[in-house]
Amino acid sequence: MGSYLSGLLWNSVPDIPDELTKLTPSEKNALVDSWMLVIDDGLQQGGIKLFLKFFTLDPAARPYFTKFLKLSDDELRESKMLRAHVIRVMNTLNSLVDGLDDPELFVELSKFIGRTHYRHNIDTEHLVNLGEAVIWLVEQSNGGRLPPAVEDSWQRLWERITHFILAGEEEESKTDSGGETGVSVEQN
Repeated sequence: MGSYLSGLLWNSVPDIPDELTKLTPSEKNALVDSWMLVIDDGLQQGGIKLFLKFFTLDPAARPYFTKFLKLSDDELRESKMLRAHVIRVMNTLNSLVDGLDDPELFVELSKFIGRTHYRHNIDTEHLVNLGEAVIWLVEQSNGGRLPPAVEDSWQRLWERITHFILAGEEEESKTDSGGETGVSVEQN
């Protein structure tokens, strides 16, 4: 995608948000650039930091991970099961960031997460806290602080991911129950 600065200076494409991600090309470039530093730090190590931060921000989410429930943070750092889960989560996050150039793919990936997590009854609060942990991880990989515009782009990206995860959960609930549910997610 190129760098954020080059996108601003040399990009002849209008810097207009697309309808699905609600992000401009320069914002997408900034997201990719900041995510690349997470990759450079190592996805597995980053994922372990992400989960430890997530469990700190949202202790109520830990019981969803029954295999990790009784493990201390030190035991979690060494857990092969957590490492396996971390690899899947970080590869999914990487695919979401990589998919920003293809908004329909981005939406489908996000909805797929919702469909596959439907039975776990993940609520919006857990997704918000996970988003905070993701943004914290990106900040840590970028020297502990992001420029305000880039942090804002990460916030808005996570809002879109959350929106489409919930839409995927709603789709799965309709499939599971064979009809309408009480869950309602708007398209925008």
